[in-house]
Amino acid sequence: MMRNHSIDDDEYDYAEFILDIAVQDPASWLMDVPKILRFIHESLSDCTTSKHLKLFSVLCTLANEFPRELLISILTDLPTLDSTTLDIWKATLSLPMNSEKSLQELQNVLQDKRVCSFFEVNTVDLSTVHLAMMRPKDQILVDLCDPERLQVCLRLQSLPMLWLVLRALTMLSERPKMVSSEVRERSMLLFKDLMESVVWWRKGAMKTTVRRALIPLFFRMSDEAESVAKASAVVLLACTMFLKWKQLEHLAQNEDTTRITEYLLKQKSSRVDGYLQQSLLYLEDAQANLRQKAIKFIGLAVYHAGIQSEEKLNELIQALQPVTEDVDTSVCVLAAQTILRLRRRIKRPIPLWVQLAELFCWPCIARAYGSV
Repeated sequence: MMRNHSIDDDEYDYAEFILDIAVQDPASWLMDVPKILRFIHESLSDCTTSKHLKLFSVLCTLANEFPRELLISILTDLPTLDSTTLDIWKATLSLPMNSEKSLQELQNVLQDKRVCSFFEVNTVDLSTVHLAMMRPKDQILVDLCDPERLQVCLRLQSLPMLWLVLRALTMLSERPKMVSSEVRERSMLLFKDLMESVVWWRKGAMKTTVRRALIPLFFRMSDEAESVAKASAVVLLACTMFLKWKQLEHLAQNEDTTRITEYLLKQKSSRVDGYLQQSLLYLEDAQANLRQKAIKFIGLAVYHAGIQSEEKLNELIQALQPVTEDVDTSVCVLAAQTILRLRRRIKRPIPLWVQLAELFCWPCIARAYGSV
């Protein structure tokens, strides 16, 4: 009755009444966890948003009364590559019952023989993934950092499991010594898997996420780690196919970075502004070649987008100013030259000494002479 869109108000009220009784006495009504869970899954896929809260109240009751059975059933009884399954999984792990007891339950479930047999892995492979739900303390991150196990888990055909691994990678990537090529590469490939598994009715929301991923992937095509650069190119191509941008797909296939830049900067102004803001983040990247790429991208963005706003130009100049003291001489020279070009677009005349100072980048020259 909950799934039936054609029922009248009286019938729907009766369905809600039955659900309320079930929630009040779960031991009598909700013992068949897999069956109830499949009902929730089917109903969430079919019913309107207004009915979701009622269904999630049933899910909350199941999580409190039968946490182990519920977690196992989500992993083994529901479609594994389905976004509704992922919604149920995330909702379950974010409920108020998500305490140390529930985390212990999650650990037990991930070592359950039925679950391991279902995914065709051993208990050791899944033994640490539950740590992704805990606070990222140093010891937890040390225990979680096992590349071989994470690689095994990344191959699992299950959105709930991939979501846990993604959380783990996010936690690890926030450690200064773990912004490694392996973490970057695996994160990109995981994003590709998630993108390609999204169901049709979620594609609209996913397109926004994919568009935001274009600039990071494009920049990482110049990563100093060859494996990361290669993975970036592969995932960027997958994004163009997902978006159905044929021209960009062709350019991505050929890895034509110059024309990719031009393509991205010839889109509507709102997108270009977003790309420009993303590029600013790479001015602080650890790799000098990526800092250089960010500076060049900013200069090209101003030119292709025809940015004339004094406020916007000053904002970009301010962002580039610290880079004129970069440890890499080529980076600070490029930043100084770009600042000079941006200032020329501003109507006010620039004093000659300022032009000369920025053109020759005095801080860089001073450092160069000091090191001789």
